[in-house]
Amino acid sequence: VMLFQAVVSEEKEAAAAAAAAAAGAGGMFTFDDPMSMFMGGAQENRFVTIRRDQLLEDSFSQLNALGPERLKGRLRIAYVNEAGLAEAGIDGGGLFKDFMEELLRQGFSPQSNLFCENPQRQLYPNPAAYQLVADAAGQLRFLGHMLGKSLYEGMLLELPLAAFFLKKMRGGVCDINDMPSLDPEVYRHLAQLKHYSGDFADLSLTFTATVVDASPEQQQQQASAAAPPRTREVELKPGGRDIAVRADNVVEYVHRLADFRLNRQMDRAANAFLAGFFELIRPRWVRMFNEAELQMLISGSEEGIDVDDLVAHVNYAGGYHEEHPVITTLWDAVRTFSPQQQRQFLKFVTSCSRAPLLGFKYLEPQLCIQMSGSVLSPDSRERLPTAATCMNLLKLPPYRHADEMRSKLLYAITAGAGFELS
Repeated sequence: VMLFQAVVSEEKEAAAAAAAAAAGAGGMFTFDDPMSMFMGGAQENRFVTIRRDQLLEDSFSQLNALGPERLKGRLRIAYVNEAGLAEAGIDGGGLFKDFMEELLRQGFSPQSNLFCENPQRQLYPNPAAYQLVADAAGQLRFLGHMLGKSLYEGMLLELPLAAFFLKKMRGGVCDINDMPSLDPEVYRHLAQLKHYSGDFADLSLTFTATVVDASPEQQQQQASAAAPPRTREVELKPGGRDIAVRADNVVEYVHRLADFRLNRQMDRAANAFLAGFFELIRPRWVRMFNEAELQMLISGSEEGIDVDDLVAHVNYAGGYHEEHPVITTLWDAVRTFSPQQQRQFLKFVTSCSRAPLLGFKYLEPQLCIQMSGSVLSPDSRERLPTAATCMNLLKLPPYRHADEMRSKLLYAITAGAGFELS
């Protein structure tokens, strides 16, 4: 991870040096805003305006036009609400974090028809995306850009990817051994077929695969409506329709079918996504990792939270400080949480349940705890904690007792109580 961050930092420094040289030649670049290098220094163009109720569409139309080099620069978001009014607040980095999380959540959702999920709810490009989405190639490439942007900026995302797709991101070619991460049931059937001892003629199999041009959700809807989904037959090898599967060619059939499902059927959508991803993240950077390490780079570690490390890298506001009795009670309560509850606490405040790979020193922005209400007001203690995840900010009422602190926190983090943006 440190090596990855080092090579990214090296590229950022080189870009900053080039921009500084351009400024010395009469450009309008400023170090605080590298985007001015690309925007001609125009103040009004430093923000990207996004309608909250059209987030995916606006993001694609505006950010896609910037190109990969501009996307590497600083981006700021200005939201427009459903009434068409600009939302108050200035994006100092927190709004962009909130924007990226929501954009990738929507873009990678199976409801977008651009991605599917396996039985473990891990994501991969939808093989039927080109049949279901008008500009599938452009949108997949754009989502590749945005995942690359998140890695480039060191943002952690709750984005579990299927192991076979992570292998593709590393430049690997998938085979039968990767089938369990796509469809464990198909893998089990293929394994049984390899050792089938009956008469293959009874199975009526040929060297073909059946393709369904519909998302899994659409397939379920069509099945419940007693309307069979539209299917087509694809040959696994030339003349496959006329080649029966027999005991002497079943191994070839198994490997060809796995290759079709994992590579041939998938590669058009996967390659569109990876084309965008690799325009921001160099292929050699991700080839340093195996699949599990690459997932950690995207989403952080699954290990428990080091509470002492978290405590050492927290800012306080609104009257709280490191030795405030309420803060002492807070950390005592968090230490009594189970590992799962600690991850829920972190997700409640930061929107990601996993700690930064190199520790909380590298959480950006650093977690901040602000007093909500007044210690003199009895009403303050009736409130639940709230969080502004875009700023990693916990708004904590001044609870007086340990049991009160623990119960209020647990209720808030398990019930998903109130995200609010300040």
